[in-house]
Formats: sequence, structure tokens, C-alpha cells
Amino acid sequence: MAQGMGGPGYTIEDEFRKDLTFDGEGILAMANTGMPHTGGSQFFVTLAKTPWLNGKHTIFGKVIKGMDVVRTIGHSEVDFQDRPLETGDDEIRHHQRRRVMAESYTYILECGDGSLYTGWTNDLEKRVKTHNAGLGAKYTRSRLPVRLVYFETFEDKREAQSREWHIKQLTHDQKRALIDKGPEKIYNK
Repeated sequence: MAQGMGGPGYTIEDEFRKDLTFDGEGILAMANTGMPHTGGSQFFVTLAKTPWLNGKHTIFGKVIKGMDVVRTIGHSEVDFQDRPLETGDDEIRHHQRRRVMAESYTYILECGDGSLYTGWTNDLEKRVKTHNAGLGAKYTRSRLPVRLVYFETFEDKREAQSREWHIKQLTHDQKRALIDKGPEKIYNK
């Protein structure tokens, strides 16, 4: 059974056009590993405006007919790895459902050099430890140690990812103002 992991054994070079953007639902694009030119045989369809994906995934189409089917698939219950839940043992489904309901967080870290890093996660404590172990984002690896100075809680990862994108559009001073006013600020000096 296919797991949606791995690749086809080849990669496709990215192709970006300024007139093709993630400006709404139904955008069909090439999935990749998060690194340039690593697309292969997997693709995805957006369910909403996702501008943080511009310049990161090659767009090659738009759903013209059948968006209702895409929405149904997109709103199906999934586990913490975005895999569809299968019918079966009630206890297992209950456990999986609890993991689906897990909170997601958008956070800001202050790096050792005073710069700020914004990200999202579903396990805030573990993610900060991962950054400080030098295994987090490439940006933070050379700016250790980091400390959590701000976070917001969301019901699902899509909201957290959207908020991450919006915060990343702010200037350094605007991020500092956001940190200073809350809503869930952390001071661990």
C-alpha cells in the first residue's frame, strides 16, 4: 500500500511564474521536500489562499470542476501526520481523533544574536528543544541559543501556518511590538 512518502526516483526542476500564485482554493501544485528542485510525482490542491507557498511550489493547474470533492477530501478526519483515518477499532479511532484535535502553535524565538525567528509546530516544548539542539530550522542553527518569547495557540495547523506567514511579513520592530503586547507572551530570562 502506498504511504505517500518517498519519491519516484527522479526530480523535477522548479518553474515559477509571477502570474501564477496561491491566491485561492483549487490551486494544483507540485509537492516537494521543502528544498528547491525536489518535486517528483506528488502534488497537492489548496483549500484556501496560501500565499506563503508562492515561490516554493510549482503551480501547474487549477481545479475547474469538482471542487466540492476536493473540499470533502480536505475536510476528512486525519491523524497527526495528515493521513486519513480508517474505520476500525473504536478505541484506536478515539485515540486518533484526540490527536487530530491537538493544538497547533505559531511562535517567535529570540536567537542568540538578537534576531527573531517565526515558526509553527504542534509541540511547542519539543520544537524549542529541537532548535536549541541545532536540529531545527537552518536559520536558527547558527544563532543559538534561542528562547521562546511569544506564541499563539490554534485549533489546527492550517491556522497556525497562516498566522506564521502573516507574522513573517512584519518588520523586526513590528514583531517586537507584537511580543511586548501578548497575547501569550513568555519571559524566561
